[in-house]
Amino acid sequence: MPGVQHDTDITQRQIDPSWSGTGVPSVGWMPPDDSRAIQAFLTVSFLNPAQSRIAGSAQMWMKVTGLDGFSVAGSPAVPATQRPLGFPASASMLVGANTAGDDIGTGAWFGYLPINAMSNAGGFTRTLGNTSGVSQFPFFSKIVSIPAGRGVTAMSFTGGTITIDLYDISAGPTQSLNPVTLPAGANKIQTITITFPPANSLPIPGLTKYPLIGTGLLQSNTMVAPTQDEHQRVISTDRWNLPRKMSGEWGGFNGKYGRTLIDTEGVADQAGRTASDVLQSMILSNAWSDARLLAVPSVPTGAFAAHPSYGTARLANDLRMGDANPLPANSGTFGKLVTGVTYNSTAFNPASASYHPYHRNPMVPASFPGVDTWDWDNGLGNYADGPWINKADEGNLMANTNQTPYFHNAPVVTPGMTFFSPNRQISSPGTFGSLSTGVSRHIPWQTLLFRPAPPGHPGTTAPGDARLMDLFWMPVVEPYAISEPFSTAGKINLNQQIVPFTYINRYTGLRAAMMGEKVALIRKSDSLVYKSPFPDNPASTTPSRLPINLSESNGTLKQFAEKFASGEIYKSATEICDLYLVPQGYIWPTFQTQWYGEDFALVGDNVREKPYANLYAKLTTKSNSFLVHYRVQALRQTASNLKADPTIFDPTQGDKIVAEQRGSAVVERYLDPADTRFASGSPASFFEDPAAHAANFSLENYYRTRVYNSKIFNP
Repeated sequence: MPGVQHDTDITQRQIDPSWSGTGVPSVGWMPPDDSRAIQAFLTVSFLNPAQSRIAGSAQMWMKVTGLDGFSVAGSPAVPATQRPLGFPASASMLVGANTAGDDIGTGAWFGYLPINAMSNAGGFTRTLGNTSGVSQFPFFSKIVSIPAGRGVTAMSFTGGTITIDLYDISAGPTQSLNPVTLPAGANKIQTITITFPPANSLPIPGLTKYPLIGTGLLQSNTMVAPTQDEHQRVISTDRWNLPRKMSGEWGGFNGKYGRTLIDTEGVADQAGRTASDVLQSMILSNAWSDARLLAVPSVPTGAFAAHPSYGTARLANDLRMGDANPLPANSGTFGKLVTGVTYNSTAFNPASASYHPYHRNPMVPASFPGVDTWDWDNGLGNYADGPWINKADEGNLMANTNQTPYFHNAPVVTPGMTFFSPNRQISSPGTFGSLSTGVSRHIPWQTLLFRPAPPGHPGTTAPGDARLMDLFWMPVVEPYAISEPFSTAGKINLNQQIVPFTYINRYTGLRAAMMGEKVALIRKSDSLVYKSPFPDNPASTTPSRLPINLSESNGTLKQFAEKFASGEIYKSATEICDLYLVPQGYIWPTFQTQWYGEDFALVGDNVREKPYANLYAKLTTKSNSFLVHYRVQALRQTASNLKADPTIFDPTQGDKIVAEQRGSAVVERYLDPADTRFASGSPASFFEDPAAHAANFSLENYYRTRVYNSKIFNP
């Protein structure tokens, strides 16, 4: 809500005539003495939980109703000054079209779609208006005057309830679309209700620092202060551009951040007082602090709460850029993901000596105290941690010399023969571990559990979340396509012990599977530096990924011996998720209490579960392929010493070995997809009538056996 100034093009300006006479004012019109002209805007920040380094795009139509209920007045309240702001009762606009290539690129890359998602539409610069054209921005008020002197030290805001309807658009947007009328084929996907509480002590907006609000790609180092003093307040331009510069995604941390949306600095008046825009925000409530809960058709008003500084501070918001760094207007109030962690509290200010460009406070509401389930994700590289869904990494970033992948800006390259892996995006269904299980029940910070659980986690309720992974089959395709349908060829059996020869331990395969995995370590004390890449921050040279301790006496493999000693076996490969992967430098069983302790406090759900997701695809508990080594002999009893029992062989009585063969062969159990019992429509089909085949409900009866890769040993 800025205090506004004038330009020379006011033919389309919308003025509240109750404040300034009738008709369109002439150039240079000023509000009365001891008053200030103000204009209000509504902007919405979006969040994309599918955080990624690869640019994506969002395209939706947003309709807002209820803004016409907002009013302001001087404070202490003067009844005669209570006036509606004059917002439209209903208005719509296209949000975040990406036809120009990168209008919301950074938001899509980093997961947080900042307010510049509303800035462009297919490359068209926004202009104030509520007529046809995708470039129109309709969520603005009339320009009204409020008392600003003679004892009036603040202003009041009535508050009110607005409804936001979001639509997907089947047809691509064109400039001819009318923001007032929804485009043909629009399908409503969500309704969001937000109630703004009243505020009686809001600061009065001051004069903007810059001559015109929102004209061109303005940068702070090219601005000049207006010549008007506080008695020469005049109205604003009718055009409001929101260029990409406002969110700071281009240009680094060099101070060149356009202030075309929010003026945080203002201009000192003749009395030395400095004030500028007033920004009041509704943020997610603590009960809805996990933004993944918003994936419902109807979001109630209880999902939002006023910012802790709402109604008193000039800037009460937690707006961020695409990389989750606070916008210059951010009030510097941040929440936590882990209780007791000291996160950065420095507001965005590249010129400040205490500011560090890699301070990334987690994506949670301001003042949120933290959770103890660790059901949140680490952001990619130096991007903010938060309510992400572990979108698959495309794996095609390239880092230059002395750069750290995912921490420095890196080019995207096309995978080639030396830069390709069939499982580089999805290693196993363990990737789904960051999906919320509390959306329909409105339970925040609860996801699928594919790792050893912290105390009390609901994912341990029998049979346990991890068993869901058995509903998916991941073939072994590296280093080549080994697996056949429903065959475990290429997989390693968790039940490495041989019965009855329990003194034989076959740990070689398990060692091979675990050797390439590492366990992340991010200490609670690293909270101010763990998002900084080397060489930007020398502290990041501390090892943060540790190899697995594969000791049979005090490491990960010790847990296998303990399970078998108790008479148990592994029944499902998903039971790897119940096993603690003890990193080197730690020992079993003390690591069991350290996994959620100080040394691993800042390790998110996706990073904790990544080794388990990788391992699950390599493991089994029921081998289908067996390499059998054999030695076969043909025996003959002598004619003079034939025995009644043909199984008796006695070389001392002249019995002889007449032939011998040594060799090996692979014996494999498999399911044949061409089996007629699986064919649709077949009377014998198991799937056509399960009740008729109740006795054969298990697929065990459908397995066949084949022998291949036979070899004869001929020394």
